[in-house]
Amino acid sequence: MTTAGFEGATIIRKHNIFEDVADPSSALKFGTIGISVKATKPA
Repeated sequence: MTTAGFEGATIIRKHNIFEDVADPSSALKFGTIGISVKATKPA
């Protein structure tokens, strides 16, 4: 995020992106999660 010019990046929420999926990916075995991020990009 910093390389893209964003500042103050904060993880807002972590969630299981494989919840309620009929056939979860093998990524689930590796603990893959989804995140929601908030950041600002100066003008």
